[in-house]
Amino acid sequence: MNKESIGNSYVLLILLALVGFCAGGCLEKELEEVCLQGRYTGAYCEGMVVEILGESDIAMNWEGMFNSETYANSIVASVDTLFLSQLPDRTELEEYILAGNHFYFQYRIGGYPRKQYSICEPSPFITISTIFKTRCHNHSEN
Repeated sequence: MNKESIGNSYVLLILLALVGFCAGGCLEKELEEVCLQGRYTGAYCEGMVVEILGESDIAMNWEGMFNSETYANSIVASVDTLFLSQLPDRTELEEYILAGNHFYFQYRIGGYPRKQYSICEPSPFITISTIFKTRCHNHSEN
């Protein structure tokens, strides 16, 4: 390989890295901006089960490991504890959700780290980062 060929390879490698970082950042931003409507249906594997009301790529159908309950169009989620700690009316929001009312939320992929001994499936696989009683502010619904 000559110097020009090596130089072109480095430029191409740097360009690919920049495109990769940009694409990753853009995808992450898109996920944060997705607003879904859901309804709390119970607790499962140290997370909350949320039935997704509408179309979503993250919703799944599964049968409970500990009972024969079937969960349809649902997710198992962790809730961002930083978000919860900053709520002035946390108890009111929790009561609203636990009563089975519809709510809107934004999320990021990944839940609480799985405990080593846990064989629970599915374990929490998203973290709810924001919850609203009405549509998400300044964001479109998926």
